[in-house]
Amino acid sequence: MDVIDINTRNARRKVGDLPPGLFRKIIFGLLGVFVLIVAYSCFYTVQEQERAAVLTFGKYTGETRAGLHFKWPYPIQQVVKVPAELTQQITIGYRQNGSDISPVDEEALMITGDENIVSADAVVQWKISNVRDYLYNVDNPEQFLRNAASASIRSVIGSEKLDYAITDGKTDIQDKVRAKLLELQDTYQTGIQIIDIKFQD
Repeated sequence: MDVIDINTRNARRKVGDLPPGLFRKIIFGLLGVFVLIVAYSCFYTVQEQERAAVLTFGKYTGETRAGLHFKWPYPIQQVVKVPAELTQQITIGYRQNGSDISPVDEEALMITGDENIVSADAVVQWKISNVRDYLYNVDNPEQFLRNAASASIRSVIGSEKLDYAITDGKTDIQDKVRAKLLELQDTYQTGIQIIDIKFQD
């Protein structure tokens, strides 16, 4: 009968020794976590109202529509999502936050062709028509749109008389402003589509 000395067996293991195979398990565990992170970062979802620009090494290489899509992990590829299928609006001459409305006089007050002052508040409805142009051609597309709309309104109202501007000419002025605004968007290739512009009462 063999006699095993427990004290001798324990003496063979040094204090602080790792159990056999633990180092290998840690490595495999870390590799597994890394693979899961990479796999998770390779898939992305685009919502119905969005389109996504795909950037490869920081350069635009395409875009995707709604659904689940694959991309290479960062830093090879990254995705920038924009609400391209959503109709948006900006206000000129005032800001609205819920039911609170605050006037912005520097945008609203304009001089007519017969040197009268008129307050012109407007709403511009727009959509993103070209994701690449929207992201790269203008630093701040929405601010550009606001400035372009304000400049277009001033230009048109500045050539009309007050009576005409506030009565029969309202629709005609809206059409002229819209045409000027479209021209500016085309000139600067902002990637913005103007849907409508309406003056408030």
